[in-house]
Amino acid sequence: MIRSCQQIVNGLVNLLMEYEKSDKIRLVGCVTALHSFAQIRAQLLVEHAISLEPYLNIKCVSNEQIKFLALLAEILEQVI
Repeated sequence: MIRSCQQIVNGLVNLLMEYEKSDKIRLVGCVTALHSFAQIRAQLLVEHAISLEPYLNIKCVSNEQIKFLALLAEILEQVI
């Protein structure tokens, strides 16, 4: 079961990188799912912390970006 969850997290992080330039709604959806996994088992995201950290530097100009940044900060707090 943990392995399946790790595969889902890996896929979500890959999608996050794919959606970062094109689809802000799906980007928030990915980070929301990752946030749920982080709340349940933060260790699943440890290997992705370095990949997620640069997203903290985005400039927020929309509600989607604000929500994305808030969720991402909470994920990284739990992981680090």
